[in-house]
Amino acid sequence: MYTIDLAKLSVTMIPPATTFSPVDGRRYTLLVSEETGEFDLSIGHHFHIEKINSEDRLEIIAAWTYQLGHYILAVTVMVADDQTDINVAHQRFQFFQNNMNHGLQAIVSGDNPFYQNFPWLQNAPIYVNFESVHPQFKQTIYYGKTRKYLNKKHPEIVL
Repeated sequence: MYTIDLAKLSVTMIPPATTFSPVDGRRYTLLVSEETGEFDLSIGHHFHIEKINSEDRLEIIAAWTYQLGHYILAVTVMVADDQTDINVAHQRFQFFQNNMNHGLQAIVSGDNPFYQNFPWLQNAPIYVNFESVHPQFKQTIYYGKTRKYLNKKHPEIVL
């Protein structure tokens, strides 16, 4: 298991999402501060767009999807768009690869009550899509099952 300082993880549940719903389309927006190492997780029915694209943060978005008879946690990170220099794209790609396990732990552990209500999702696979206009960074990687990132100690959820 990977460990993050859960004291540096703040979790906000955006209504109408609760620890019981939705399963289909449940969305996560995780912002990571490079400067402070803090994680800011929003859980809702939609991505928390207002928080995305802050200059000093990197974002990871994820959603529960139903594919071929199974639920998967589909995660996406933007490595590079058409405005991103290849050197910056390389740095972002390395940052995301080096820190993805911590980001996944923040997402999964931050929604711990949800997994208590839906324990079968603890065996769901996680796939991370690295989006980039540069082909060498555009990849989809399997990161294991959600159980691998679950931490029984979880932060308080703010409603």
